[in-house]
Amino acid sequence: MKKIAFASISILMDFSSELEAIKYRSENRGKGWWFGEIYENNSGSELMYSMEIRRPYGSYNPGF
Repeated sequence: MKKIAFASISILMDFSSELEAIKYRSENRGKGWWFGEIYENNSGSELMYSMEIRRPYGSYNPGF
């Protein structure tokens, strides 16, 4: 039988402004999620701001 030590879901979320990303991070701080740095993402025709978010998966220990 395999045992799972850590499990989390990693999401890369794009925002239209840095202020929107900061607001999202501050509104969800107490949920046990991990937030990466906010960085400029210039991959398309307009400037966006991206942030990696890791959320626990099920009842497993997320490892962060």
